[in-house]
Amino acid sequence: IEANLEVIDSYEREALDFIKSTVERNKLPVVVAFSGGKDSLATLLLVDKATENYRVLFTDTGIEFPETIEAVKKIVPEDKLLMAEAGDRFFRGIEVFGFPARDYRWCCKVIKLGPTAKVIKENFPEGCLSFIGQRRYESEARSKSNRVWRNPWLPFQLGASPIQNWTALHVWLYIVREGVEINELYFRGFERIGCWACPGSEVSELMLVKDIHSDLYSILEENLLREYSREEAELGLWRWRSLPSGQRQMAENIGIKLEKKGIDYILNYSEEHGKITVKLPEIKERERFVNMLSALGRVERCTDYIEVKGVKIFDDSVAEVKNSGNFRKIIESIIEAKERSELCLGCGVCLAQCKNNAIELDEKARILTDKCSHCSACHNRCPVVRYRKRKLVLKKI
Repeated sequence: IEANLEVIDSYEREALDFIKSTVERNKLPVVVAFSGGKDSLATLLLVDKATENYRVLFTDTGIEFPETIEAVKKIVPEDKLLMAEAGDRFFRGIEVFGFPARDYRWCCKVIKLGPTAKVIKENFPEGCLSFIGQRRYESEARSKSNRVWRNPWLPFQLGASPIQNWTALHVWLYIVREGVEINELYFRGFERIGCWACPGSEVSELMLVKDIHSDLYSILEENLLREYSREEAELGLWRWRSLPSGQRQMAENIGIKLEKKGIDYILNYSEEHGKITVKLPEIKERERFVNMLSALGRVERCTDYIEVKGVKIFDDSVAEVKNSGNFRKIIESIIEAKERSELCLGCGVCLAQCKNNAIELDEKARILTDKCSHCSACHNRCPVVRYRKRKLVLKKI
């Protein structure tokens, strides 16, 4: 530490200047996004030195390590802490999406960004400035990120990273110099602290989970085996939906049969007198379906059908569409609205997208139609729409 004091002091001064100038320039309530890991801890220490007026936001995804929850309680003063909680949404999400993967990260939206959006909107309706422990050396994507940015999933949060140009060594030197407690998991072999069921984990990290928390690993394994073979689970092949070439070759060499996962909608349609008639899947929650359709356009109710954007949807789930080149897209949007109505997890992602405060959230989202401008922003960002694997097959009869 002593040999690097000059470097540490230099990096700290620059970070403190950045924090103070960013706060002064933006005039927003200040929040520190805290995860229980080293980078967010360094960021918290810096913000605490730069300003007294801030809150600390921790999002409990429901699959956090017990050590992480304990670290948050020890490190963050109770009067500073804001807690967002995902509850059991991860496990309910598996029923909707299947298990997450490195190339299929619905979990980040449903159990992290959604609950975060809800808490920020409740506490900072005019927006906030969030200091985040993001570093350019963590990944290629982060190396290209600006130091101040807006996340399209959290548009009312302005993100800023004081440690964007720090290496992991700078972070560790700073934390050790400050003499603060750190997450116990770093002493148990973990290089990074995240969710215990994260597909971004290395196999060695998953084995650490098994050794340290066999109960959590059993839950992980139980859920994986509902979707994957034991070989796929043990070899960590579940961590990708589309396997990299090396893992794919290994799977083929040992005889693992890879299956594409998703749901197929096979719909029959007929065409007559410039109109297309389609038999839709059964609509299970009609009132919620009508409500979710509001995101796409104003819904008109008639005796035996509803109409939205020129599409008539009858009580027997038959849709009548004027013949046009975007026929497939129209049907896809209707099926997406149906899935939103039936599969909503109440994650809160849609809250962040609505500029009119036209969405309320209880167990599920509901559109306040008198406020809705039908812009489709909530529809287009909904994880059910964005991440659920579906294939539409239209058969002419």
